Amino acid sequence: METRTAKLETATDYVQRSVAAVRDSVSKVETSLSDVRERMVKIETRIEHMPTKLEMWAGVGAIIVAVGGALWWIVQQYLGPILAKAAGF
Repeated sequence: METRTAKLETATDYVQRSVAAVRDSVSKVETSLSDVRERMVKIETRIEHMPTKLEMWAGVGAIIVAVGGALWWIVQQYLGPILAKAAGF
């Protein structure tokens, strides 16, 4: 009976050490997880302020229209009279 009790005590000690190791590992994982959560919040905050693809293409289109309109106005103002004079009008 004494031998069995000693074996059970040894096994119990082993289980207690294993549980303590698992507890430490879980604690480390929780710490890492909280760091990941903080980083995610920072990333989400940055992403909220970034334009979408549609907004970017709309901006590019607006710039193209503005530059195209300016070029067309320059052609009409400066090249139009020159071409008209060359054509004899």
